[in-house]
Amino acid sequence: MLKHLLVSLATLIFLAPPAMLIATSNVGKGSQCSDICTRYKACFASDYDVRACTGRCEDLADLRADFGTRTDVCAECLDRNTCSVSFACETECAGIVP
Repeated sequence: MLKHLLVSLATLIFLAPPAMLIATSNVGKGSQCSDICTRYKACFASDYDVRACTGRCEDLADLRADFGTRTDVCAECLDRNTCSVSFACETECAGIVP
């Protein structure tokens, strides 16, 4: 019984940290997706569906490990540029917004 408990505890100690990293790897990406999609609507298409865009973006963030980096790069570009020059972020934001 004690041996089983120790094995279970050891397993938990070794497996919990990687599982927590996986679970938190995209924390914050949802709000970043929303910010990027909202900015696109404000700058380029007043009738743009922010909710659908955010959903697609979050789904991609869940599926692709590199997508978090892509949203970071896109958001940083949008933050550096006003709406009138945000088109300069076309490359950085490709695949996130049209």
